[in-house]
Order: sequence, then C-alpha cells, then structure tokens
Amino acid sequence: MSRVNENDSRSVGAYHAGGFKLGVCELVPANDYVLSAKMPPVVIMTPAGAVDVLMPASSAETKGLTFWIYNVGAGGIITLKTSTDAAFATAITVAVSGGWVMVVCTGSPTANLGWRVVASNLP
Repeated sequence: MSRVNENDSRSVGAYHAGGFKLGVCELVPANDYVLSAKMPPVVIMTPAGAVDVLMPASSAETKGLTFWIYNVGAGGIITLKTSTDAAFATAITVAVSGGWVMVVCTGSPTANLGWRVVASNLP
C-alpha cells in the first residue's frame, strides 16, 4: 500500500488542458463580515450598502492565501480591513457594480501590512 501526504502539496509546471476551476461562494455581507480562511478563493459579494469586510489574520499559516473578491451590488463600496477591524496601511476597497480585487496575504505579523492588492479594476 502507498500513502500520499496532501499537506503543503505543490505542483510545478502543471498544464490544465480542461481549464482551471476554483470554488466560488456568493454572499450578502453585513457590516464587519468576517471572511474565513477556509472560504473558496472566489468570493462574489452583493452588499446592501457600504460595508467593511474583515480579512483572516495574517500569519505564517495564512501567507499566500489569495482571494478574488467581486462586488456585484450597486448598494455600496466594500472596504477590506484587518481581522481586528483596523484599516490596512494602503486602503483596499472594492468599487460598486462590478468592482473586483485580487488580494494576497503577506504573512506579516503587523496586521495592517497583512494583505496586499495584486490586481484590481481600479485605476
């Protein structure tokens, strides 16, 4: 019998001929909604108004964790904050009606440096 260790598995030079599929969740966040590190990487949000979304705590365990966050609602802007409801050193917002950001956890022990925007549709 063989055994496979799936912890921290990595793939280098992988080719996905059938496409690369990611898990998706859709939600209507209330203010101070807590985003879990166990959520799928694609998060589609439809807020009823302007809301703050609290990101998972930045640590060695969450370093590299990535989310694509979409704001499909016309109700208000989404502001991403630290797990303790503080602003990031560089503010991270998701515009209304189709705004999106791709954020990655830096693993920094300094909470307001824990998440960075990698890509977005903002100018």
